[in-house]
Order: sequence, then structure tokens, then C-alpha cells
Amino acid sequence: MKGVWLRQNESIDQLGERVSRLVRCAYPGLTEQLYNEYSAMHFIRALPNSELAIILEMTRQPGATFDEFVAQAARAEAVQNAARNSQRNSQNNCCSQTNWPKHGRSQNQQRHVTCYNCGRVGHIFRNCALKPMQNMYHQNDELPKRGNLFVGAVNLEHRSEIEKFFGKTTNKSEKGKFFEENPAVGKILAAKVSVFGHKLDAMLDSGSQISLISAKFFSQIMGKVSLKDVISRSESRIIDINGKEVKCFGIVALPIQRGPLEAKINLFVAKSTFGYDLLFGTNALNQLGFQMFDAVNNNIVHFAPASPENSTLIVFKTFVSHPHDNIVANRKDSIDCQIVADSQNLGKTPRNFVGKKKEKKCKSDSAKGNWTKKGNKEWRQQNHPTVEKTSIRNSAENLEKRKMQRLQKEGEIAWPKKRVWRRKNYGQIQLGTTENLGRGR
Repeated sequence: MKGVWLRQNESIDQLGERVSRLVRCAYPGLTEQLYNEYSAMHFIRALPNSELAIILEMTRQPGATFDEFVAQAARAEAVQNAARNSQRNSQNNCCSQTNWPKHGRSQNQQRHVTCYNCGRVGHIFRNCALKPMQNMYHQNDELPKRGNLFVGAVNLEHRSEIEKFFGKTTNKSEKGKFFEENPAVGKILAAKVSVFGHKLDAMLDSGSQISLISAKFFSQIMGKVSLKDVISRSESRIIDINGKEVKCFGIVALPIQRGPLEAKINLFVAKSTFGYDLLFGTNALNQLGFQMFDAVNNNIVHFAPASPENSTLIVFKTFVSHPHDNIVANRKDSIDCQIVADSQNLGKTPRNFVGKKKEKKCKSDSAKGNWTKKGNKEWRQQNHPTVEKTSIRNSAENLEKRKMQRLQKEGEIAWPKKRVWRRKNYGQIQLGTTENLGRGR
């Protein structure tokens, strides 16, 4: 199954049929739940589009069938293709808008063009003076709300005043000696770590309250991640230092190894690149053996998790299963269930009914009155979708037996000298000897 990939000109539905057929052949005897789980896993691995694979992995619903999962994948692919076409058309329109003066459009219209690189108005990406690598994320220019951040943002309320202040400063050639001896840019702090055997450099950021993992690297190790370590959606709002919102797929817990230390770190799967495959914030630095030393006070500062009072709470979606109800079967009712009865209790009302949770299995395994003995202790029905009546006690043979015993006591049954019972008003019925009373005809 490792060599299964999406073929050229093959649709999502065709890939789903091929994966389903291969899983049935490779794993015979799987239950329906395991079949859905294995099929979805191999389907995601067969997709060449890593972004689509991550979206499907994060949004997969527990308990969904494989057909529902394939339909969800087809919808996600259609939405992704539509978004790409829309973005391509918008970029083409922006390029054509550079010739507005030639087509009679005013300069005022050109000022409303937004650059996709820096987010500023008045020019396009091709004419942007800022290098693409200097812009870490490409999200909306929405400013964060105070007290609702995980990554601190710069206060830009007095932006115009600050720009005027720096406009009056001296040029680069007239800067003082202090700036020459003390550069304004420091080195990036990184550490070597290992994730599932992959050795790589990770950025250390003591100013970030969260840790990040790139979508590209996560797609490489996605097959080794357990589903119980994945949070598909996060209600947290993440803002970078420029005030732009950082979009993430979800949160994943990964085992990070640094030398002899190994810790399980919660990482946000970022949609945008940030220069490294991993970035560790204050939620992970202490577990990885990093501490900050305060030389003035001769004190070690430990990195601790944030208090939930002054930060956005992460809301987890929990699914509470419904409790099983006790099903009481009446004589005239017929329900779709599987009855398990002990041979010693034959003729008594069975108490063990399979509830709503196993209704699908019961419908496929039940049969109309066709009981099969299993191990002298359990009875089951087979090959029919519904169950006629409900209990062994109320079967036709036992009802007939009790009725004839009642008629015998009331004197309504004639006792012949031979082996035939004769009942008044009902004709003659062949039942055998008295030893076989109630055992059938």
C-alpha cells in the first residue's frame, strides 16, 4: 500500500474506489470501523497535494464512513481549485491595472491597489521595494484586539507621529559611533533537534508564546502522527509582531528530542512559511532544557505557561455519547435487535438487548425466526434485515404448549387411547405422545 499514488488524470472518486478495493484485499477480515480508518489513512498518503492532505487530516470527523470522507475530499479539492483560480485572476487584474493611465483611468483608482507582499496600498507586488523573504506571513491586515493575543503586536496608534519623528533624523552617513560598534540586528538563535528521525535546526523565540511547525515539514511526518495527538481546530487567535493574523491548520503534539532530552511539544501547523521548519516559543523552551539567566539579579528565569486569565482560551470540541437506554420488549412489538439467551433460561424473557449503538450490525445479522445454536449457550439470528416478534418465551411453540395445558385443566381436551390428541372445536392435531408435549409438530 505504500506505492499507491494519485495517477495522472485520475479523479478523487476514482482514487477512493481504488484505495477501497486495495484495502479490502490487503486487510481481509477488517471490521467496518477499521476499514474506514485504514482506507482514509491510505487515501491521504496517496494525495500528492500536501496542503490538501493536511486539510483532510485535520478536518476528518471520527466515525465517518470512507464514502463520506471521499466526498469531503472532492469538495475540498474543488474549493481549493476555485480559490487558486480566483487568486490567479486577481493577480492578472492587478497586472493589467498598472496601465490605467493609458486606458483613461484616474490616478486615484491606482492608489487603491494593495500589494500582496507588504500589505500596503499604492503599488503591486512587482513594484514592491520590500523583499519577499522579509515578509513572514501573508494574511489580512487586521489589527489585534488588546488582551486577546498569543503573540505580542506593536502598538500602531501613533504611527504617523513616529514616522514624522524618524523623518527628521540624520542620514546613514551621519550616524554616530555607537551604532557602528553596536549593530541593531542580532543573530538568530537555533538548536538542533530530532523529530521521528528527522534531524533539523529549530528557531528559538523567547518572545513567542506558542511553537510552530511548517506545513511542508508536517506533511512529511504526517503518516507517523497518531490521531489522538491532533486537535483539528483551534479557537485561538494568533497575531505576529506586525499585527497580522497567522493562519494555522490546527495543533499537533509531537515528540521532540534534543540530545538526551525528549519532550512532547504542542505545535501549531502554520499555513505560511517562517524561515525554519520548527519554531519553539515559551511553551516549549523549558521542556527542551532552555532557561534565561538574569545577570543583574543573578537569577534564572524559568519559562512557564501563560495564565488563562489574560489570554484567549483554547476551546476544545467534545462529543458526549448518548447513554444506552434499557429496551423493554412487549409481546406485540417487533424491534431490530440481536437477542442473546442462555440455554438454561430457555422460555424466559431475555434481558440483554443490543441498543442503538449496534443497530446497524444487528440489522445485517438478524433473521426472521431462524435461530441457530452456538456453544449451547447463545442464540443468534442470520441473513434477514428484521426480527419477527421479540422473545423466546413468546414463541409459537411455547404459547401453544401453555394454551393446551390450560385447556387440559379446564377439561376441554379429550384424552384418546391412542397417540393422538383431540381438541374440541379445533379438529385433530398431530402432536405425538405426552412425552413430546409442546416440542413441535
